Formats: sequence, structure tokens, C-alpha cells
Amino acid sequence: MGFMLFLFGIFGSCKLTRAAKITNKIGFNRIFLLLFTYALNALYIPILDYFIKIVYNTGVTCPEGYYWGVYRGKDTFLKADGHCIPCGYTLKQKYPGIESFLNDFVQPNSNNFTYSLFTKFLSDNPGILNETYDALNYTMDGLNESSNMCPHLCSGSFIRIMKDQTSIYFDFETKRYFMFFICWVIAFVLLVIPVLYYLLIYRARKEFKTLVAYGDNKDDRWECLLERVETVGVTHLKDYNYSNPYFAVFKIVYNFLVLLVTTLANLAHPHIITCLPIVHITMIVFLTLRKPYLSKWNNYSEIALSVLNLIIGILASVNLFSDVNQVFNTVIVLIADFLGVASEIGSAIIESYEKSKITDPTIMNEKEIQEFHPLIFDEDEEQGILEPLINEEEDSEDCLCGCLRERKVPKLMQYEPDNRPEISLKDLNPVESGVQLFNDAQPERSGEIRKRLQNLYIFYDILIDGAELSILTRFLRLLGVFGLAVSTPIINVKSVRFSCINYGSWF
Repeated sequence: MGFMLFLFGIFGSCKLTRAAKITNKIGFNRIFLLLFTYALNALYIPILDYFIKIVYNTGVTCPEGYYWGVYRGKDTFLKADGHCIPCGYTLKQKYPGIESFLNDFVQPNSNNFTYSLFTKFLSDNPGILNETYDALNYTMDGLNESSNMCPHLCSGSFIRIMKDQTSIYFDFETKRYFMFFICWVIAFVLLVIPVLYYLLIYRARKEFKTLVAYGDNKDDRWECLLERVETVGVTHLKDYNYSNPYFAVFKIVYNFLVLLVTTLANLAHPHIITCLPIVHITMIVFLTLRKPYLSKWNNYSEIALSVLNLIIGILASVNLFSDVNQVFNTVIVLIADFLGVASEIGSAIIESYEKSKITDPTIMNEKEIQEFHPLIFDEDEEQGILEPLINEEEDSEDCLCGCLRERKVPKLMQYEPDNRPEISLKDLNPVESGVQLFNDAQPERSGEIRKRLQNLYIFYDILIDGAELSILTRFLRLLGVFGLAVSTPIINVKSVRFSCINYGSWF
């Protein structure tokens, strides 16, 4: 610990190491936030799938004298179907003499007389092993849990069980131990994750739409601007046009609806699958009318994939009313999977090609970076602009300068100075509304304009990174507090065996 503190002290002793430390910190925060949002997106559907299977339950009723249960042997996590098992007093009536063997001492190494009696009892009652695994006997079992539950379970009462795993009681096990988990999923997965994505996108778009960018119209300026900024929020809207920045949130909701329909069709009623084509048709209509992607190819490929999903949904619905050839179904699914992968690869290639054709003469190349290095404003001329943006410690400006030195210009759209057109101030306007960065009194040299824009975008990147990290910190704080509340009752769960007969120990 002392050595670590010593290293931190060394790093803060000079301007160069302070700048390097802050640069790495900003880069680490951005990478962490980006990976975290991608992880949330990847885990969103699996967590919701597990959640739906937990909360969906069904009711069963056993005859009086029987209870609903299952024998798992020594594997507590073995998934098995529950069935009606006779309770202890039912066993006494059905198999006279069983009370002599309601213990665990009967084993092959027991005395010959006891073991011979037990062997004879089993031979006289060959079906007993299929009925008496983990049988309940509340009159002889001293466990309070069994004493409280056995009268209810053995009375022929209606009980609820999990539909996906019929051996688990919903009221006595799922609700009792996993209620906090259910609330946690509803609060932080079902609702908060889409809201988190919305806030990140909203925060990035709110600031960047006021920045000056190069282009003839709003859409062109937005596309050029997305190539210049690198915040996490921009990462999730980078493929979408200015009018549809929240399409990523819409896709999360769409995937959840598809999951909900397919899962409920398996658990509740098969005819629910007929709602699946409606979900896909809604997606097709939205894509056709809005065209959310910047690339036309992405719009066309997304529509084509939605049409394939619609065909598969229609086939699933038709299967409910008439049998469709399984070979035909398999071929359609394989074709859809192949086209989906091919579409993603083709979209990535075409998108890269289209971006390479974007003309933005405001981007600095390596030669200009060296010419204007370090990339900072002149103190006398621009101190009034920097002061409202940087309100930290005395060395904050040096740290930001270190960040700027480490910043690399994108490899795309790098042009030789002699071949690029001169920049006209008429082509530099805010994407939507904002303050003009240039006026007639300022120099119109292309190099100075590129320098200003380069610094402007980098400074805004750093400022937005701080806002996004603040949003994530609050989210993780609430997630951690509720996660602790969720994990505590689950960790403290004790395995309660409602049984007084365990033939597994007899062999």
C-alpha cells in the first residue's frame, strides 16, 4: 500500500506525469463505460428470459393424502418434473409395516436380521420405490418447516409451482427467497437499462447538436460531427441519422417484445405466437417510414432481415393449425441465419467504404498536427473561452493538453493540404441551433479553422465523458445497494428437505 501511495506521489510531482495520469484515467473511464454498456446490452435479454421463467407460474392440485414434489437424489439442482407423492399417513395405509423402516439406519452393512426384513418388505411391495422418494410425514418429522407445510400440502389444496421447473413451489420458494431479485430485475433491468441508454444518447446529442460542423445541410453536418466525437453516448447513435437518434432504445424494446411473445408461447399458450408477426410488421413499418440509419444499405438490410423474421413468425403461427414440413422449416431458418450473418458483414464493409468517401476538409492531418502542436488555444486570445469550460485545479489545463497530445486523428478522411478545398465559413454551422464559432472579424485561414474545430471537439469529448461517468456512477451506486439487498436472502437460503424417508441412503 505504501509503495502504491509512493507511485501516486511520484506521478503527481511534475506536469508531464500529471498529464499522463489524467490522460490514462480519461481513457480508462471511457473504455470501462463503453464495455459496461455493451455488457448490459448483451445480458439484457438473457436476464429477462430468466426473469419471465421465474415469475410465470401455474397451479396444481393433488388428491388428499398426496403432495406435489420430486426426488432429485443428491443433486439439488437437478431439473425434474414434479408429480403427486403420497404423504406419510397415506404410505402407512397403503403399505402396512413401512413405519418400521422410517429411518436411515437400514443399509447393506446392517445386521442380517434387519436387512432381511427390509429386503422382504421391498419384494412384497415392488412399486414402493416409485412412490416414496422424499415422501412427507408431518406426524413423524420433527422439522418445523415440514410441520407447518405438510398439513397444507397434503390436504389436497391448490398450490402454485413454476411452469418452467415444475418441482419448485412458487409461493413457498420462489416468492420467499427471490422476491428481491424479482424487484431488482423490474427496477434495474426491465426499466433502468433502456432509460440509461436514453440518458447517455440524450446527453451526447444535446451538447453536440449545438456544435459547428461542416456540411450543406443538417444531416450532412450531423454525419461529419459523428466522425469527430468519441463519447460513449455517440457510440450508441453513430449509425443513426439526426432524426432517429434513439433507435437503439427502440431496438431494445423490440427485442424484449420478441422475447416476451416467444417465452409466453412456450409457457402459457402456444397461440400467443400469433402475436409475433405483429411485432415484426411494426418493426418493418417503422424502418420503412423512418429510415433510421445513415447508410441506405443498413436500412435495406434491416428491412430485409425483419421480413425474414416475419416469414419465420408466420410459419410458427401456421404450425399451430397445420403441420408444415420440418425440412422446409429448417431450410427457411438456416437461410435466415445465413442472410443475417452475410448482411452484417456486408453492412460493415459498405459502411466503411461510404465513410471513406465523406469529404470533411476541417479534419487535420498529421502534417498540420505537427505544425500546430501542441493543440491549444492562444492564452491571450482565447482565455475567455477556456475559463467556462475548465473549472478544476490549477493543473487542469496542463492535463487537458496532455490529453490533446495523445489524441490521434482518425485515419479515415485524411487529406493532403494541397489537395483539399479551402474551407468556407458559410459551410460551418451548428447542426441544429447554437452559437457560431466564427465571424467576419476572425481569420479565415483553413489551418486556423481546422485547429479551432479540432480543439473544440476534443474539449467537448472530455466534458461529456465526465457527465456520462457521473450518470454511470449513480446507476452503479443504486445497482450495488439493491444488489446487496437481493443477494442477502438468497445467500442465506437453507436447503429444507420436506421428508422423513430417504431411500437414497439405503443403497
